[in-house]
Amino acid sequence: MKMTNSDSTHRNQQTANIILLTNRPRMMREMMHRALKKLPETHYVFEFGEHENLRELVDILNARWLVVSRNHKGQLSPDVEEVMRQHPGLHVMAVSNDGGYVDVFTTPKANEWERVSLPNPSLGDLLNVLGKS
Repeated sequence: MKMTNSDSTHRNQQTANIILLTNRPRMMREMMHRALKKLPETHYVFEFGEHENLRELVDILNARWLVVSRNHKGQLSPDVEEVMRQHPGLHVMAVSNDGGYVDVFTTPKANEWERVSLPNPSLGDLLNVLGKS
């Protein structure tokens, strides 16, 4: 597990933006992690591999964001869907395997998650989405 945080995060834990990066490939995950460290917003960034238990991680860390990859069929994994049901305040960024599109799922209204699709997003687009919430 890799973790980073800004110095002011300890003073502002209530407003901390906790981001869990579990997306693949590893190089893309590491690139996002390095870029997020440079954002001025107060946040923690945790990087996890595929073998981690998502439900436990979200529970323990009280994450605000979960960044995941879609499976080979372009769908969310059952584990991610379960985490979303258990944590309706969690925001999820689902990245396609080739990085060609991203779906952002935010807090559900009337039991339906709000979904915004970003075709061909740049790294800046992704960081902008993660940094605003």
